[in-house]
Amino acid sequence: MPMTSALSVAQLTRLIAIIGLTGIVGFSIITILDIIGRELFGVPIPGFSDILDLSIIFSATACFPASLLERHHVSVQFLGNIFPARAAGAALDFFGHVIALGVMGLIFWQVALHAVSVFETGEVTWLLGVKIWPVWFLVAAIFLVCVLVQMIVVGQLFGELLKGEQPGDKDGDDDPDAKDFKAASDHGIIGGGE
Repeated sequence: MPMTSALSVAQLTRLIAIIGLTGIVGFSIITILDIIGRELFGVPIPGFSDILDLSIIFSATACFPASLLERHHVSVQFLGNIFPARAAGAALDFFGHVIALGVMGLIFWQVALHAVSVFETGEVTWLLGVKIWPVWFLVAAIFLVCVLVQMIVVGQLFGELLKGEQPGDKDGDDDPDAKDFKAASDHGIIGGGE
């Protein structure tokens, strides 16, 4: 993948994450204001639960693409102890990312179906009567970005496997996953160590 494409994908995922994290901070502040208003003055923010429900869905989802691209997600490498070679660990890592791609694809598909469903039914929030389909279409779009990002990651890992590279062989000093993989391998946690 050309460096400019990788850079623009990274910029896009970070921008989406910043928007999501800004949303999380925003509804945290509004939650505090709602509690203060309700407890001290007996005046809660009208329809706050509707706003909160929709913003949480979007804000949490917005953090996924950057996490996938930077490989900062949780992974369990329990099969690494079974296979002695470090290369097998890299193959298992690749397999795990392929599974993650499949899961992201399934999530995108289900969220897109739900977005279409709430659009067709005209579903609205309980208190304010705000249509919820725009949020669900945004969430579906973010999961589509997740699928595309995970395809990039799988492609990169596949290229590394074909070249015989291991995690951390190239530019791995800045990659926490590569450091974790190497440390686990060196201590015999994954594979037999070297």
